[in-house]
Amino acid sequence: IIAWAVAYLLNPLVNLMQRRLRMPRWLGSLIALVVVLGSAVTIVVLLVNKLIMEIGRLARFIESNIQHWIDAIMEIVNSDTIQSFLLQLNALYTQNEQITHTIDQNLENAGLRIAQAITNLFNSVVNWLISLVSALPNITFIVLITLLAAFLMSKDWYKWADRLRDILPPSINQSVSAVWNELQRALFGYLRSLFIMVSITTVFMILGMWILGVQNALAVGLLLGLLDLLPYLGIGLVVVPWVIYSFIQGNIAFGLGLAILYAIVFIVRSLIEPKVLAV
Repeated sequence: IIAWAVAYLLNPLVNLMQRRLRMPRWLGSLIALVVVLGSAVTIVVLLVNKLIMEIGRLARFIESNIQHWIDAIMEIVNSDTIQSFLLQLNALYTQNEQITHTIDQNLENAGLRIAQAITNLFNSVVNWLISLVSALPNITFIVLITLLAAFLMSKDWYKWADRLRDILPPSINQSVSAVWNELQRALFGYLRSLFIMVSITTVFMILGMWILGVQNALAVGLLLGLLDLLPYLGIGLVVVPWVIYSFIQGNIAFGLGLAILYAIVFIVRSLIEPKVLAV
C-alpha cells in the first residue's frame, strides 16, 4: 500500500518528464524517485539539525531561568494569603485524626503510584529504544523493498491500469472510477486543508515569537504550530497558560502581546478555514 501511494504521488512528475523531456518512463520513474527521496531526506536532515540547535538553546534558556521561576513560585507560596490558607489547612489537619489518617494513606498510595508510573515509563522507553535498534535491519529491508516496488509500479502504472480495466466489467469500471475520484477529492482535499491551516498557524506563531523577542523563536513557533494538529485544543493548550503566567509575573506587555497574537491567529483561521475547506 505504501509503495502504491509513493508511485501515485510520483505519477504527475513522471508524466511531466515523459511528456516534456521525451524521457522513457522507467528512467523518469527512477529520476523522480531519487529526486523526491533525496529532497525529502535533505529537508528532514536540515530541519532536524535546526530543531536540535533550537531545542539546545531552549534547554540552556530553561536551565538559566529555572532558579528564577522557582524563586517566583516560592514568593507566591510565601505570600500572606497562601500562608494563611496553609495555616488553616494545617490546623484542620492536626485537629482531626480521621482526616489525618486518610490524607496520610492517600499520600502514601499516590507516592507509590507515581513511583510505579515513573518506573513503567522508564522501562517502556528503554524497551522501545531496544526494539527500535533491533528492528533497524528489518526497517531498512522493508524501506528498500517498498522503494523498489514503488519504482516498478510507477514504471508500469498505465499498463497495470489498462489490465485492470480489461479484467473488470464496464459497469464496475465506472463505479470504481466514480468512487476513486470522490475518494481523491475528499481525502486529498482534507489533507491539503489541514496542511494549509497548520502552515498558516506555524508561520504566524514563528513571526509572533520573533516580534515578541522570545528566544529560540523558530523552535517555539514550530512546536506551537504542530499543536494545531490537536482537535479543539490547538495552540491554546500552551498559549493561554503562558498568557496567565505572564500576567501573574507582572510581564503585562508580553502577556498582552501573546494574547493579541493568539487572537489574531484565531481570527485569521476563522476567516480562512471556510474558504480553504470549500475549495
